[in-house]
Amino acid sequence: MYGVYSSKIKSLKPEKLLKQITIKQMKKLILIAVLILSQAAFLVGQTCVVCDQAPLGFGASIIGNASTADGMGSIAIGTNAHTLSNATSSIAIGTMVKTIAGKSIVIGCGSGLTTMLTNSIQESLMIGFNSSKPTVFVSRSDYEMTGRVGIGNVIDQFGVLNPQAKLHLRADEGEEAAVFIQPFNWSRGDYASLALGNQLHGISANERYGLFFKTQSFYNFNEGFLKYGMDAREGSVLLCADSEGTAVWAQLELPAPSPWLTSGTSDIYFSAGKVGIGTHQYLWLRTGRSGKNSCR
Repeated sequence: MYGVYSSKIKSLKPEKLLKQITIKQMKKLILIAVLILSQAAFLVGQTCVVCDQAPLGFGASIIGNASTADGMGSIAIGTNAHTLSNATSSIAIGTMVKTIAGKSIVIGCGSGLTTMLTNSIQESLMIGFNSSKPTVFVSRSDYEMTGRVGIGNVIDQFGVLNPQAKLHLRADEGEEAAVFIQPFNWSRGDYASLALGNQLHGISANERYGLFFKTQSFYNFNEGFLKYGMDAREGSVLLCADSEGTAVWAQLELPAPSPWLTSGTSDIYFSAGKVGIGTHQYLWLRTGRSGKNSCR
């Protein structure tokens, strides 16, 4: 027998023999490593999962210290992370966090044992840090729909977290409610833009050219006063220019007797005549039933 094995070994080339030995050794090392890792995971799980007490909720799990999982199927991960008995299938992750509603999720940390970050809204997500109020809140949604996102403490008149739009931002007291859209390189001329409805409506700005308003239709300012510059007067303003193109402010004063007629309390009009804009050739101005003016 020894002669047979010896002859087989001798018949193998040295590099092939070395390759076979190396593969066998690698298989053994991999098997040993897997066994060691499995045992380590088992031991770590025994010491880190349910460190203080077993979860009271059926099918619930705890990972961490001083945490409780009383809701059925709930999970508490961290230190002082808690799911109450009515918070079934909820998840609390962090420190001094708590869920008290079914299928709710809270992530982060509260500011104290009596001021925990607490999610009381069913089927929602709350994220916050060092506060009892969330920085980000995602509301529940109907079937095959999507929820709303709140940034800040977006509570309604009843004191309940309830974003009023797809994205609702509310500042804290003493803080400016601002949105900063910063391009990568403002001084180079990169644009910052906000599209409204589609890419053809919105506001854009860059360092060189300033602010742009984009629309396919009309620019409508329904209420308030119109001002050009800081020194403009309140009310209706007439902007004129001299022969060199220098803009000046002028007050529109009606001659006596006035050619204008009044209608109601604030409307004035001409009863006859023609209108010329930028020309001495007066044609005619027609107003259609749609309310839009067309000039010819």
